[in-house]
Amino acid sequence: MAAQSPGPSADGLVGIAVSYDMGWQKRGRGHNSSTGHGAAMGLATGKVVSYSTRCKTCRVCSNDKPTGKGKKHDCRKNHWGSSKAMERDVACELWNKAPESGVKFSVYVGDDDSTTLADLKNKVPYGPTLLMPRDP
Repeated sequence: MAAQSPGPSADGLVGIAVSYDMGWQKRGRGHNSSTGHGAAMGLATGKVVSYSTRCKTCRVCSNDKPTGKGKKHDCRKNHWGSSKAMERDVACELWNKAPESGVKFSVYVGDDDSTTLADLKNKVPYGPTLLMPRDP
């Protein structure tokens, strides 16, 4: 299996095979962590080709809530769902952002997470053409 297609497809995008996974800042499965990071690594190079983070809390916002006064700050809170939902949210963001760089993530290698696979199929216009589970 080739890790990258020989040239651009009909839509002008080069297909890249990537491995994707999400990590959290708590030990274990981390499904109750307030922060997480996801990355897509190229199978041919092993290098990170795209990444994103999710954060469910902001100390400044939390401290301002009792007073009701909103202090201007660079708020990093960008996730309001469960910690487990971070993984599929980041995956869809990375897949949807890839065409801005002239590529598409055409081959997905990842853990056997059915919700991430379903979201990639339903929420990404070009969708991965081949889905291969990676051993845990």
